[in-house]
Amino acid sequence: MGTRRFPLLSRALGTGFRCHLADGVSQSVRGVEVPVTTLCPCSKAISRYGAHNQRSLVDVQVRFDDMVWIEDVVEAVEACASSPLYALLKREDEKWVTERAYENPRFVEDMVRETVLRLREIDGVRWVRVECQNMEAIHKHDAFARLTWPGEQPTKKTLRPPKGVKPLPFGQWLRAQRIQRGFSQAGLAEAIGVSGSLLSRVETGEKTLSIESLSNIARHFGLEARRVQLRAGVVSPGISSILQAHPEDFLQWLDVREAHELEISG
Repeated sequence: MGTRRFPLLSRALGTGFRCHLADGVSQSVRGVEVPVTTLCPCSKAISRYGAHNQRSLVDVQVRFDDMVWIEDVVEAVEACASSPLYALLKREDEKWVTERAYENPRFVEDMVRETVLRLREIDGVRWVRVECQNMEAIHKHDAFARLTWPGEQPTKKTLRPPKGVKPLPFGQWLRAQRIQRGFSQAGLAEAIGVSGSLLSRVETGEKTLSIESLSNIARHFGLEARRVQLRAGVVSPGISSILQAHPEDFLQWLDVREAHELEISG
């Protein structure tokens, strides 16, 4: 139990978080549940005004070598949310929280990804698992996401592409993803800062988008930026440096893929 000040007013109110500890052989695991507010990016993008938001419960477990303060974990989670959650708010504070959430929309995938990225920067943290449950306000179902770092290492088997599956051209993939998430073409264009005509020509394969625009698409779709960039055939400097450092791994994957394509054509 601690105290939290109102966003604007100089009063404080007690607040609490559910925590648990579990000691391992050489490392400790510390867990905490952090309730936050999240606002839907898709709802904001397609609506003329307003957007639905909800209370979200973020469950974090960290394994560490050195001391890690629960307060630091909570602060990292809340920094990734649309807004922290408060036990009680006056009108001035409610206005601040509402507007802050509107300016910081988050998908459930955004919450787990951004929280993991923040927590892995804390000295001593060796392992992180983040789960987020959005208690949806306008749907009968809840949204859920989980992310663990470091993740499982891919095996050689995972390098083999699925049989008979051909990747969609980027424009067709983008259109399918846009429709799946409820974006109109004009709505997505406005959200990522390009013209509707340009986005239309991207979807037909006539034009390409900049790395910045691709990153904006990833943010609004709740996807990893480099995955969207690679879908578009754009190799970011970060990916390029990885290929330069590990060319053998990439060539091994390429050999497997080429052999598989020959197998299908034969």
